[in-house]
Parts: sequence; structure tokens; C-alpha cells
Amino acid sequence: MKWSPKDQAIVSKYNLKDKFVCSYVGTIGMACGLDIVINAAEKLKYQSNSKITFLLVGDGARRHELEELAKKKKLDNVIFTGRFPKEDVPGILSVSDVNLIHLIKKELFKSVLPSKIFEAAAMKNPIIIGVQGYAADFVSTIEAGICIEPENTDELLDALEKISSNKELSEQMGQKGYENVTRYYTRGILAKKYLGIINQ
Repeated sequence: MKWSPKDQAIVSKYNLKDKFVCSYVGTIGMACGLDIVINAAEKLKYQSNSKITFLLVGDGARRHELEELAKKKKLDNVIFTGRFPKEDVPGILSVSDVNLIHLIKKELFKSVLPSKIFEAAAMKNPIIIGVQGYAADFVSTIEAGICIEPENTDELLDALEKISSNKELSEQMGQKGYENVTRYYTRGILAKKYLGIINQ
């Protein structure tokens, strides 16, 4: 894979060369349920799987707690980067092999559609979606990734195994997600739809 010099700097800084990178980009808060990443990383460590690395990009109420837990468990396959400027996020996405989108299992979140879906799909990245309801249905319909039960570590690991071991599947999901969001969900297209609703 060819990266820009800026992207290559990210790879070098976080030692991502020859790694399969699963990124979570966003708020590391109470609702995100990112304990699933710590649990998955720990299982991978004991399976002696050194290829998969989790990159947690962002900040929030639980970042310090989760970072300390990762240190306590000596998990060198979980990297906390802290906040990145918005303009640098495409660089993070470009060095990612898959994007994790996850929220805790609550009825409230069955009606949400995280914007992270569109960012990942626009970069042709496959998605692991751990959000029940509308978001899971959306990702499944456009065939952009794999749906897992929120907070289910084993399902996350299974999804990672499927994507990391099957390059063709990964590329198909990335391409289908990209084609769908660029055809139906760009700002220009949505603005025209909105204008049509207003005119009616």
C-alpha cells in the first residue's frame, strides 16, 4: 500500500507497518462501550495474534480509565492517540484496514445512525458495526461491513478474523459502501432532497 508522506508518518509514529489496523475514531465516552476493544485485545494477546492492532483515536470521559486498563493488562495491541485535528482524520482512516463503530446495548441507540459510517465508507473501509437497530440495518443493506451484537467480544473477534483473512471480502465491502454513500448521501444530493421537501 502506498501512503502519502503524512500518512506514512502516522504509520511510523504508531508502529503500524505490517499490522492489520482496526480503528475507532470519535468520542471515547460512557455510551461507546469500548471495553469490548480491551477484552478483544486481551484475547488476541493470549492467542499470540500479533497482527491485529486497535487504534483508538479521540478523547472522552473514559479514555484515561481504558488506557490505564490496557497498560495494566500490558496490551501493546491497543493504541490511544488522543485527539487529532479534523483535517488529519482522513489520514487515520487511510491507514486503517477496518473501522469499528460501537455503542452499548440500549434501546435508545436503535434509532441512531452514526456519521462515522459515512466517513468510513467514503474511504472505502469495511465497517464492523456494533450498534443495534437502524445503523446495523443500514450497513447490512449496503453490504458495507459486518454487524455484531454490541458488547460481544467474541463476535468482534470473529468479524476481525473474517475481514483480516479475506482481502477480497474486505475490498468488496469497502467498494459497496463507497458506491452507496457517494451515490445517495453526498451533501449535494441530500441538499437537493431537502430542498424538494421544503418546496413541497
